[in-house]
Amino acid sequence: MSRTQMTCDFVLVVFCGLFWSSGLFGDDTSPIAIQLTDPLPYGQKPIDYFGAPLPNPIEHLKQRLESDEFQLGTNEQHGFLSALLKELDISPTSQVLVFSKTALNPKLVSPETPRAVYFNEETYVGYVPGAASLEIATVDPVKGWLFYTLTQPEFSPTKQNRPRPTLERERQCLACHAGQSSLRVPGGLVRGFVPDEKGNPLSGYSRINHETDFEKRFGGWYLTGQHGRLTHRGNIFDSKTGPARPLMSNPNNRKDLTGVFDTSRYLSAHSDLVAQMLLHHQVHGQNLLIRVGYEARFGKRSDAEEQLVRYLLFADEAPLTGPLSGSTAFAEWFQKRGTVDSQERNLREWNLKTHLFQHRLSYLIRSRLFVNLPQPVKDRLYDRMQKVLSNEKSPLSDHRRNEEERKTLRAIVKDLKKGGP
Repeated sequence: MSRTQMTCDFVLVVFCGLFWSSGLFGDDTSPIAIQLTDPLPYGQKPIDYFGAPLPNPIEHLKQRLESDEFQLGTNEQHGFLSALLKELDISPTSQVLVFSKTALNPKLVSPETPRAVYFNEETYVGYVPGAASLEIATVDPVKGWLFYTLTQPEFSPTKQNRPRPTLERERQCLACHAGQSSLRVPGGLVRGFVPDEKGNPLSGYSRINHETDFEKRFGGWYLTGQHGRLTHRGNIFDSKTGPARPLMSNPNNRKDLTGVFDTSRYLSAHSDLVAQMLLHHQVHGQNLLIRVGYEARFGKRSDAEEQLVRYLLFADEAPLTGPLSGSTAFAEWFQKRGTVDSQERNLREWNLKTHLFQHRLSYLIRSRLFVNLPQPVKDRLYDRMQKVLSNEKSPLSDHRRNEEERKTLRAIVKDLKKGGP
Protein backbone atom coordinates (compact mmCIF):
# COMPACT_ATOMS: atom_id res chain seq x y z
CA MET A 1 0.00 0.00 0.00
CA SER A 2 1.38 3.38 -0.97
CA ARG A 3 1.75 6.34 1.37
CA THR A 4 -0.37 8.32 -1.13
CA GLN A 5 -3.23 5.90 -0.62
CA MET A 6 -2.98 6.14 3.15
CA THR A 7 -2.82 9.93 3.24
CA CYS A 8 -5.96 10.39 1.15
CA ASP A 9 -8.26 8.47 3.46
CA PHE A 10 -10.89 10.40 5.38
CA VAL A 11 -12.81 7.84 7.40
CA LEU A 12 -10.66 4.69 7.66
CA VAL A 13 -11.74 0.65 6.98
CA VAL A 14 -13.45 -1.98 4.55
CA PHE A 15 -13.57 -5.30 2.62
CA CYS A 16 -14.41 -8.96 2.96
CA GLY A 17 -13.12 -12.07 1.22
CA LEU A 18 -14.66 -13.53 -1.90
CA PHE A 19 -17.32 -16.21 -1.60
CA TRP A 20 -18.89 -17.48 -4.80
CA SER A 21 -22.40 -18.88 -4.85
CA SER A 22 -24.80 -19.48 -7.70
CA GLY A 23 -27.76 -18.94 -5.41
CA LEU A 24 -28.42 -15.40 -6.60
CA PHE A 25 -28.04 -15.93 -10.31
CA GLY A 26 -31.23 -17.68 -11.23
CA ASP A 27 -33.08 -14.78 -12.86
CA ASP A 28 -33.81 -14.32 -16.56
CA THR A 29 -31.30 -11.57 -17.18
CA SER A 30 -27.84 -12.18 -18.57
CA PRO A 31 -25.51 -9.75 -16.83
CA ILE A 32 -21.84 -9.72 -17.73
CA ALA A 33 -19.88 -11.76 -15.19
CA ILE A 34 -17.12 -9.80 -13.46
CA GLN A 35 -15.03 -9.99 -10.30
CA LEU A 36 -15.79 -8.02 -7.15
CA THR A 37 -12.49 -6.17 -7.56
CA ASP A 38 -13.08 -5.16 -11.19
CA PRO A 39 -13.35 -1.38 -11.73
CA LEU A 40 -16.64 0.18 -12.78
CA PRO A 41 -16.97 3.38 -14.89
CA TYR A 42 -18.58 5.55 -12.24
CA GLY A 43 -18.20 8.69 -14.36
CA GLN A 44 -20.46 7.27 -17.07
CA LYS A 45 -24.24 7.04 -17.20
CA PRO A 46 -26.39 5.73 -15.63
CA ILE A 47 -24.29 6.58 -12.55
CA ASP A 48 -22.81 9.88 -13.80
CA TYR A 49 -20.93 10.38 -10.54
CA PHE A 50 -19.86 13.94 -11.32
CA GLY A 51 -23.35 15.00 -12.36
CA ALA A 52 -26.04 16.46 -10.13
CA PRO A 53 -26.67 14.30 -7.06
CA LEU A 54 -30.00 13.28 -5.64
CA PRO A 55 -31.23 15.56 -2.84
CA ASN A 56 -29.05 15.14 0.24
CA PRO A 57 -28.45 17.07 3.47
CA ILE A 58 -25.23 18.69 2.19
CA GLU A 59 -26.75 20.01 -1.03
CA HIS A 60 -29.68 21.35 0.99
CA LEU A 61 -27.28 23.10 3.35
CA LYS A 62 -25.31 24.48 0.40
CA GLN A 63 -28.44 26.10 -1.01
CA ARG A 64 -29.25 27.66 2.35
CA LEU A 65 -25.71 28.99 2.79
CA GLU A 66 -25.88 30.66 -0.62
CA SER A 67 -28.95 32.61 0.42
CA ASP A 68 -28.89 35.75 2.55
CA GLU A 69 -31.49 34.39 4.94
CA PHE A 70 -29.36 31.78 6.70
CA GLN A 71 -26.10 31.94 8.58
CA LEU A 72 -24.23 29.01 10.10
CA GLY A 73 -23.29 29.56 13.72
CA THR A 74 -19.65 29.59 14.74
CA ASN A 75 -17.31 29.88 17.70
CA GLU A 76 -13.62 30.64 17.98
CA GLN A 77 -12.67 27.25 19.42
CA HIS A 78 -14.24 24.89 16.88
CA GLY A 79 -15.37 27.12 14.02
CA PHE A 80 -18.51 25.85 12.29
CA LEU A 81 -18.25 22.32 13.72
CA SER A 82 -21.00 22.36 16.37
CA ALA A 83 -23.47 24.22 14.16
CA LEU A 84 -22.75 21.91 11.24
CA LEU A 85 -23.38 18.79 13.30
CA LYS A 86 -26.67 20.23 14.51
CA GLU A 87 -27.76 21.03 10.95
CA LEU A 88 -26.88 17.49 9.82
CA ASP A 89 -28.54 15.78 12.81
CA ILE A 90 -25.26 14.24 13.99
CA SER A 91 -24.71 13.75 17.70
CA PRO A 92 -21.43 14.99 19.22
CA THR A 93 -21.42 11.69 21.15
CA SER A 94 -20.48 9.97 17.89
CA GLN A 95 -16.99 11.48 18.17
CA VAL A 96 -14.17 9.03 17.43
CA LEU A 97 -10.54 10.11 17.30
CA VAL A 98 -7.75 8.82 15.05
CA PHE A 99 -4.15 9.91 15.63
CA SER A 100 -2.37 8.07 12.80
CA LYS A 101 -1.44 10.12 9.74
CA THR A 102 -3.69 8.19 7.39
CA ALA A 103 -5.89 10.92 5.94
CA LEU A 104 -5.94 14.54 4.81
CA ASN A 105 -3.85 17.10 6.70
CA PRO A 106 -1.19 14.59 7.82
CA LYS A 107 1.04 17.42 9.02
CA LEU A 108 -1.64 18.48 11.49
CA VAL A 109 -2.64 15.03 12.76
CA SER A 110 -0.65 13.48 15.61
CA PRO A 111 -1.27 11.88 19.02
CA GLU A 112 -1.49 15.44 20.39
CA THR A 113 -3.95 16.60 17.69
CA PRO A 114 -5.99 13.63 16.47
CA ARG A 115 -8.59 13.86 13.72
CA ALA A 116 -12.16 13.70 15.00
CA VAL A 117 -14.88 11.96 13.00
CA TYR A 118 -18.58 12.49 13.71
CA PHE A 119 -21.31 10.55 11.91
CA ASN A 120 -24.87 9.34 11.64
CA GLU A 121 -26.41 6.79 9.28
CA GLU A 122 -25.55 8.63 6.06
CA THR A 123 -23.20 11.53 6.73
CA TYR A 124 -19.68 11.85 8.13
CA VAL A 125 -17.78 14.96 9.27
CA GLY A 126 -14.01 15.14 9.79
CA TYR A 127 -12.43 17.81 11.97
CA VAL A 128 -8.78 18.59 12.73
CA PRO A 129 -7.90 21.56 14.97
CA GLY A 130 -6.20 24.19 12.89
CA ALA A 131 -7.30 22.79 9.52
CA ALA A 132 -8.64 25.25 6.96
CA SER A 133 -11.74 23.15 6.24
CA LEU A 134 -14.12 20.60 7.66
CA GLU A 135 -14.29 17.37 5.64
CA ILE A 136 -17.74 15.99 4.83
CA ALA A 137 -18.95 12.82 3.16
CA THR A 138 -22.55 11.83 2.57
CA VAL A 139 -24.19 8.85 0.90
CA ASP A 140 -26.06 9.23 -2.38
CA PRO A 141 -28.24 6.11 -2.92
CA VAL A 142 -27.16 5.85 -6.57
CA LYS A 143 -23.72 7.48 -6.84
CA GLY A 144 -22.25 6.34 -3.52
CA TRP A 145 -20.22 8.52 -1.20
CA LEU A 146 -20.04 12.20 -2.16
CA PHE A 147 -17.28 14.37 -0.70
CA TYR A 148 -17.34 18.04 0.31
CA THR A 149 -15.28 20.59 2.21
CA LEU A 150 -16.59 23.48 4.29
CA THR A 151 -14.12 26.29 4.91
CA GLN A 152 -13.52 27.18 8.53
CA PRO A 153 -13.71 30.86 9.58
CA GLU A 154 -10.61 32.94 10.20
CA PHE A 155 -10.96 34.86 13.43
CA SER A 156 -9.04 38.05 14.06
CA PRO A 157 -8.50 39.45 17.56
CA THR A 158 -8.77 42.99 16.16
CA LYS A 159 -12.08 42.70 14.37
CA GLN A 160 -15.35 40.89 14.60
CA ASN A 161 -16.38 39.06 11.47
CA ARG A 162 -19.46 37.21 10.38
CA PRO A 163 -17.91 34.77 7.93
CA ARG A 164 -19.82 33.17 5.09
CA PRO A 165 -18.46 29.64 4.64
CA THR A 166 -17.71 28.05 1.30
CA LEU A 167 -19.16 24.58 0.83
CA GLU A 168 -17.76 22.78 -2.21
CA ARG A 169 -17.98 19.31 -3.65
CA GLU A 170 -14.57 17.62 -3.95
CA ARG A 171 -13.19 15.23 -6.57
CA GLN A 172 -9.68 14.57 -5.31
CA CYS A 173 -10.93 12.19 -2.60
CA LEU A 174 -11.66 9.57 -5.26
CA ALA A 175 -7.92 8.98 -5.66
CA CYS A 176 -8.32 6.70 -2.65
CA HIS A 177 -12.05 6.43 -2.09
CA ALA A 178 -12.81 4.59 -5.33
CA GLY A 179 -10.03 2.03 -5.15
CA GLN A 180 -9.87 -1.61 -4.22
CA SER A 181 -10.34 -0.91 -0.51
CA SER A 182 -13.80 0.55 -1.20
CA LEU A 183 -14.69 -2.22 -3.69
CA ARG A 184 -13.87 -0.01 -6.72
CA VAL A 185 -16.82 2.31 -6.07
CA PRO A 186 -16.93 5.73 -4.36
CA GLY A 187 -17.14 4.66 -0.75
CA GLY A 188 -15.72 4.84 2.74
CA LEU A 189 -12.57 3.50 4.33
CA VAL A 190 -11.85 2.43 7.90
CA ARG A 191 -8.37 1.25 8.74
CA GLY A 192 -6.34 0.39 11.80
CA PHE A 193 -2.60 1.15 11.71
CA VAL A 194 -0.53 1.39 14.85
CA PRO A 195 1.74 4.41 14.28
CA ASP A 196 4.99 5.61 15.75
CA GLU A 197 4.99 8.26 18.47
CA LYS A 198 4.56 10.99 15.84
CA GLY A 199 1.57 9.32 14.16
CA ASN A 200 3.31 7.79 11.13
CA PRO A 201 1.66 4.41 10.42
CA LEU A 202 3.92 1.39 10.87
CA SER A 203 1.83 -1.78 11.07
CA GLY A 204 -1.78 -2.80 11.02
CA TYR A 205 -4.80 -3.66 8.95
CA SER A 206 -6.16 -1.75 5.97
CA ARG A 207 -9.54 -3.49 6.07
CA ILE A 208 -11.57 -3.37 9.28
CA ASN A 209 -15.21 -4.35 9.58
CA HIS A 210 -17.42 -6.41 11.87
CA GLU A 211 -15.60 -9.56 10.74
CA THR A 212 -12.32 -8.32 12.25
CA ASP A 213 -11.39 -9.81 15.63
CA PHE A 214 -11.61 -7.30 18.46
CA GLU A 215 -7.94 -7.62 19.35
CA LYS A 216 -6.96 -6.57 15.81
CA ARG A 217 -9.01 -3.37 15.81
CA PHE A 218 -8.44 0.29 16.72
CA GLY A 219 -4.80 0.65 15.65
CA GLY A 220 -4.06 4.38 15.46
CA TRP A 221 -7.32 5.29 17.20
CA TYR A 222 -8.05 6.52 20.69
CA LEU A 223 -10.56 4.37 22.55
CA THR A 224 -12.78 5.13 25.55
CA GLY A 225 -15.28 2.76 27.09
CA GLN A 226 -15.38 -0.53 28.94
CA HIS A 227 -14.20 -3.80 27.40
CA GLY A 228 -13.11 -5.84 30.41
CA ARG A 229 -10.17 -8.12 29.68
CA LEU A 230 -10.49 -7.88 25.91
CA THR A 231 -7.29 -6.60 24.31
CA HIS A 232 -7.06 -4.19 21.38
CA ARG A 233 -4.60 -2.09 19.38
CA GLY A 234 -5.94 1.33 20.34
CA ASN A 235 -4.26 3.92 22.56
CA ILE A 236 -0.74 2.68 21.74
CA PHE A 237 2.16 3.56 19.47
CA ASP A 238 4.80 1.31 17.96
CA SER A 239 8.44 1.62 17.00
CA LYS A 240 10.69 -0.10 14.53
CA THR A 241 13.13 -1.13 17.23
CA GLY A 242 10.99 -2.10 20.21
CA PRO A 243 7.57 -3.31 21.34
CA ALA A 244 4.40 -1.25 21.16
CA ARG A 245 3.91 1.12 24.08
CA PRO A 246 0.82 2.85 25.47
CA LEU A 247 0.26 6.55 24.91
CA MET A 248 -0.98 6.81 28.48
CA SER A 249 -0.49 5.09 31.82
CA ASN A 250 -3.71 3.09 31.47
CA PRO A 251 -4.72 2.36 27.86
CA ASN A 252 -7.60 0.01 28.73
CA ASN A 253 -11.16 0.65 29.94
CA ARG A 254 -10.73 4.42 29.94
CA LYS A 255 -13.57 6.69 30.98
CA ASP A 256 -12.17 9.58 28.93
CA LEU A 257 -8.96 11.05 27.52
CA THR A 258 -8.47 13.88 30.00
CA GLY A 259 -4.76 14.53 30.47
CA VAL A 260 -3.69 12.60 27.38
CA PHE A 261 -3.82 15.68 25.11
CA ASP A 262 -5.65 19.01 25.05
CA THR A 263 -9.23 17.78 24.77
CA SER A 264 -10.63 21.32 25.00
CA ARG A 265 -9.93 21.64 21.27
CA TYR A 266 -12.60 18.97 20.66
CA LEU A 267 -16.28 18.67 21.49
CA SER A 268 -15.59 16.07 24.18
CA ALA A 269 -12.81 14.04 25.80
CA HIS A 270 -14.16 10.78 24.35
CA SER A 271 -13.55 8.39 21.47
CA ASP A 272 -16.49 6.12 22.10
CA LEU A 273 -15.99 2.36 21.80
CA VAL A 274 -19.55 1.60 20.68
CA ALA A 275 -19.44 4.36 18.07
CA GLN A 276 -16.29 2.82 16.63
CA MET A 277 -17.82 -0.66 16.58
CA LEU A 278 -20.77 0.75 14.65
CA LEU A 279 -18.47 2.59 12.24
CA HIS A 280 -16.69 -0.69 11.50
CA HIS A 281 -20.00 -2.30 10.55
CA GLN A 282 -21.64 0.58 8.73
CA VAL A 283 -18.93 1.74 6.33
CA HIS A 284 -18.25 -1.62 4.71
CA GLY A 285 -21.95 -2.43 4.58
CA GLN A 286 -22.54 0.79 2.67
CA ASN A 287 -19.72 -0.05 0.26
CA LEU A 288 -21.29 -3.42 -0.50
CA LEU A 289 -24.68 -1.80 -1.11
CA ILE A 290 -23.11 0.76 -3.43
CA ARG A 291 -21.24 -1.95 -5.32
CA VAL A 292 -24.39 -4.04 -5.77
CA GLY A 293 -26.28 -1.00 -7.05
CA TYR A 294 -23.52 -0.09 -9.50
CA GLU A 295 -23.31 -3.60 -10.92
CA ALA A 296 -27.06 -3.82 -11.42
CA ARG A 297 -27.23 -0.46 -13.18
CA PHE A 298 -24.28 -1.31 -15.45
CA GLY A 299 -25.67 -4.77 -16.26
CA LYS A 300 -22.81 -6.65 -14.61
CA ARG A 301 -22.66 -9.18 -11.81
CA SER A 302 -19.96 -10.39 -9.45
CA ASP A 303 -20.58 -12.17 -6.17
CA ALA A 304 -21.28 -8.81 -4.50
CA GLU A 305 -24.91 -9.74 -3.83
CA GLU A 306 -23.90 -12.90 -2.01
CA GLN A 307 -21.32 -10.93 -0.07
CA LEU A 308 -24.02 -8.43 0.85
CA VAL A 309 -26.38 -11.15 2.07
CA ARG A 310 -23.62 -12.57 4.25
CA TYR A 311 -22.85 -9.14 5.62
CA LEU A 312 -26.42 -8.05 6.33
CA LEU A 313 -26.96 -11.31 8.22
CA PHE A 314 -23.68 -10.98 10.17
CA ALA A 315 -22.74 -14.44 8.90
CA ASP A 316 -19.02 -13.87 9.45
CA GLU A 317 -19.20 -11.52 12.42
CA ALA A 318 -16.31 -11.92 14.84
CA PRO A 319 -17.92 -12.99 18.12
CA LEU A 320 -17.40 -10.95 21.26
CA THR A 321 -15.95 -12.80 24.23
CA GLY A 322 -16.94 -10.20 26.79
CA PRO A 323 -19.37 -7.31 27.28
CA LEU A 324 -18.73 -3.84 25.86
CA SER A 325 -20.03 -0.40 26.76
CA GLY A 326 -19.28 3.09 25.51
CA SER A 327 -18.16 6.13 27.47
CA THR A 328 -20.93 8.42 26.16
CA ALA A 329 -24.66 8.33 25.43
CA PHE A 330 -24.02 7.40 21.80
CA ALA A 331 -25.49 3.89 22.10
CA GLU A 332 -28.78 5.23 23.47
CA TRP A 333 -28.92 7.99 20.84
CA PHE A 334 -28.40 5.56 17.98
CA GLN A 335 -30.86 2.92 19.19
CA LYS A 336 -33.66 5.47 19.70
CA ARG A 337 -33.38 6.47 16.04
CA GLY A 338 -34.34 2.98 14.91
CA THR A 339 -37.68 1.94 13.44
CA VAL A 340 -39.76 -0.26 15.75
CA ASP A 341 -42.08 -2.66 13.94
CA SER A 342 -45.48 -4.00 15.01
CA GLN A 343 -43.79 -6.70 17.12
CA GLU A 344 -41.63 -4.15 18.97
CA ARG A 345 -38.51 -5.27 17.10
CA ASN A 346 -35.79 -2.71 16.47
CA LEU A 347 -32.84 -3.67 14.27
CA ARG A 348 -30.76 -1.11 16.17
CA GLU A 349 -31.21 -2.81 19.51
CA TRP A 350 -27.75 -3.52 20.88
CA ASN A 351 -26.44 -6.79 22.26
CA LEU A 352 -22.77 -5.89 22.95
CA LYS A 353 -22.18 -9.11 24.88
CA THR A 354 -21.68 -11.86 22.34
CA HIS A 355 -22.29 -9.86 19.16
CA LEU A 356 -23.05 -6.31 18.07
CA PHE A 357 -26.86 -6.28 17.72
CA GLN A 358 -29.65 -8.27 19.30
CA HIS A 359 -31.20 -9.03 15.89
CA ARG A 360 -28.52 -10.20 13.49
CA LEU A 361 -30.00 -8.48 10.47
CA SER A 362 -28.41 -5.13 9.71
CA TYR A 363 -30.37 -1.90 10.04
CA LEU A 364 -28.80 -1.02 6.66
CA ILE A 365 -31.60 -3.05 5.08
CA ARG A 366 -33.81 -0.03 5.85
CA SER A 367 -31.32 2.52 4.49
CA ARG A 368 -31.82 4.60 1.35
CA LEU A 369 -29.01 2.63 -0.28
CA PHE A 370 -31.03 -0.58 0.03
CA VAL A 371 -34.46 0.91 -0.63
CA ASN A 372 -33.24 2.54 -3.86
CA LEU A 373 -31.73 -0.63 -5.32
CA PRO A 374 -33.43 -1.82 -8.53
CA GLN A 375 -36.46 -3.92 -7.61
CA PRO A 376 -35.15 -7.18 -9.17
CA VAL A 377 -32.03 -6.88 -7.01
CA LYS A 378 -34.05 -6.32 -3.85
CA ASP A 379 -36.27 -9.29 -4.67
CA ARG A 380 -33.22 -11.54 -5.12
CA LEU A 381 -31.71 -10.35 -1.85
CA TYR A 382 -34.94 -10.82 0.11
CA ASP A 383 -35.48 -14.28 -1.38
CA ARG A 384 -31.89 -15.32 -0.71
CA MET A 385 -32.13 -14.23 2.92
CA GLN A 386 -35.39 -16.11 3.36
CA LYS A 387 -33.85 -19.22 1.84
CA VAL A 388 -30.75 -19.31 4.01
CA LEU A 389 -32.69 -18.46 7.16
CA SER A 390 -35.04 -21.38 6.43
CA ASN A 391 -32.18 -23.88 6.21
CA GLU A 392 -30.38 -24.55 9.46
CA LYS A 393 -27.61 -26.31 7.53
CA SER A 394 -26.91 -23.30 5.32
CA PRO A 395 -23.43 -21.83 5.78
CA LEU A 396 -25.17 -18.49 6.31
CA SER A 397 -27.34 -19.88 9.08
CA ASP A 398 -24.46 -20.78 11.37
CA HIS A 399 -24.52 -22.72 14.62
CA ARG A 400 -24.89 -19.55 16.68
CA ARG A 401 -28.45 -19.04 15.40
CA ASN A 402 -31.21 -21.14 16.87
CA GLU A 403 -34.54 -21.72 15.16
CA GLU A 404 -36.24 -19.00 17.19
CA GLU A 405 -33.79 -16.39 15.92
CA ARG A 406 -34.07 -17.59 12.33
CA LYS A 407 -37.87 -17.47 12.59
CA THR A 408 -37.76 -13.90 13.91
CA LEU A 409 -35.44 -12.77 11.13
CA ARG A 410 -37.56 -14.49 8.47
CA ALA A 411 -40.60 -12.60 9.74
CA ILE A 412 -38.73 -9.29 9.62
CA VAL A 413 -37.50 -9.93 6.08
CA LYS A 414 -41.00 -10.95 4.98
CA ASP A 415 -42.49 -7.74 6.38
CA LEU A 416 -39.80 -5.62 4.75
CA LYS A 417 -40.39 -7.24 1.37
CA LYS A 418 -44.08 -6.38 1.69
CA GLY A 419 -43.16 -2.78 2.35
CA GLY A 420 -43.57 -2.85 6.11
CA PRO A 421 -41.64 -0.65 8.56
